[in-house]
Amino acid sequence: MIVDALSFVKDQINAFSAGGPQVEFGNVSRYNTGENFSEDLQNKILLSVVNIEEDTVVRHVQHYRKENNQILFKNPPVYINMYLLFAATHLDYPSALLSLETVILFFQKNWFFSVENSAALEAYNQTHSAKIEKIAFEIYNLPLEQVAQLWGALGGHLMPSIIYKMRMLPLDNPEGTAGETIREIRVDTWHKNQTV
Repeated sequence: MIVDALSFVKDQINAFSAGGPQVEFGNVSRYNTGENFSEDLQNKILLSVVNIEEDTVVRHVQHYRKENNQILFKNPPVYINMYLLFAATHLDYPSALLSLETVILFFQKNWFFSVENSAALEAYNQTHSAKIEKIAFEIYNLPLEQVAQLWGALGGHLMPSIIYKMRMLPLDNPEGTAGETIREIRVDTWHKNQTV
């Protein structure tokens, strides 16, 4: 599901910026050593996941569901938020900033995708056997000190970049334990040890 969601986002941005900067997957900490990017990653937008967290706001509490007149016990899905770092690998600084502007404009226009409002998401689900119901995006603002800490942790040099928080991606194991349907409830109102 994670790779499907990221592939969908990458494909949508690349279609939006046709002829412009292209998004590629990659761990920026492995590629960013200053000015030395491999040729296939130069003049691109590198998409890296820098954090994953559970979204507890949309947590479901039901541990069962009914399928084909049978009760199935299973844990509810885990909804995750992912923090996506978009970093421009251009050696020309103005070109790097223009590439980031393209990403910002894409999400300004397309901040929410669901199967109801996006034919592209529905088509992606069908062609890739994915089950992405909805995802939302918002800019994640970091103070300058935390930006410095992030790039220090990534072990690289500061690059023109922006972080987006992708919300509401469910991860769900389809397996569960079958249970028996409750067919009868008996209430015993007479206590055995009652004295008269």
